[in-house]
Amino acid sequence: MDQTICGDHQPARGRRDGDRDQTAIAERGLGVFARIDHAAGATKSGLELPPTELLIFGNPKAGTRLMHCNATVAIALPLKLLIWEGADGVTQVA
Repeated sequence: MDQTICGDHQPARGRRDGDRDQTAIAERGLGVFARIDHAAGATKSGLELPPTELLIFGNPKAGTRLMHCNATVAIALPLKLLIWEGADGVTQVA
């Protein structure tokens, strides 16, 4: 059984890392709660992983209102943005 999570991902134009995305998120009034560098974690474990970052972000005021309406929405919050370099060297975003 395939348990792959598929996102609506598209090749990014040019070199991309989380800096540009973190700035864009902040400019829209959202907070970045965490930025996880999975490649750095792999390196610390003696493993290799192409550049892979996860940004976790959101708006607590909006999220809290949603959770008041339906507590199970909390499983999807906060929002996440994954940026990784594919095997072909093209940066992907999901």
